[in-house]
Amino acid sequence: MQCLSPLARVASERSLSSFLRCPLRRQRPFHRGLEKLPAGESRDAAVGVYVGQLTSREPQVAASWAQTIGEESTREVCIEQVARSWFYSDRAAAEAWLEQVGLPEEKKNRLLLRH
Repeated sequence: MQCLSPLARVASERSLSSFLRCPLRRQRPFHRGLEKLPAGESRDAAVGVYVGQLTSREPQVAASWAQTIGEESTREVCIEQVARSWFYSDRAAAEAWLEQVGLPEEKKNRLLLRH
């Protein structure tokens, strides 16, 4: 499951995919730009695409960004996506993070049991 609809993902991923290949330190201006976007659907969409791109490479960074999504169901989907990926690289860190993010218990338990 992805954080965004397929159409939104395709529109955004093309521009992000090459950008995300650069070192994280070169992405800081982009982070500042995302932080300045006004709360709402457009910001959530941009952050959701970014989270989806970062999840496998930088789960800690993706986790931080996922938590900033305002719309609850989109935020939860992104949190679940990050957790599933993070379990493979550092299960203990992913579990510790899940305890703090405010994901509903039934979703958190389902994630923990499946992975």
